[in-house]
Amino acid sequence: MAKKKRGRTKTEELDPAMLERASRTLRTLAHPVRLKMVEILIEEPVSVGDLAEAVNLPPAAVSQHLGLMRANRVVQGKRRGRQMYYEVVSPQAHYLIDCLRTHASEI
Repeated sequence: MAKKKRGRTKTEELDPAMLERASRTLRTLAHPVRLKMVEILIEEPVSVGDLAEAVNLPPAAVSQHLGLMRANRVVQGKRRGRQMYYEVVSPQAHYLIDCLRTHASEI
């Protein structure tokens, strides 16, 4: 029998491993610059230099943010000639940006 709590029916508990993955992704994205970078990278792959210009930071700082997001599987880089282009590969990052866009007036 499902438990009733705060007006909702409890159907099943969330998997602890999934909660750990979600927590890791949320910690990775818990920075306004990284959120902005993800918002940009969702639209199309972008080079480090163009991304640095878009977020008004030096390329070295952008590379550090990208390194953290790459290590946590939020983005991946693909080389095109001498340039590295990054794109979002995490479905959770897409969902988070969609949620922020949907509820921006409430935040």
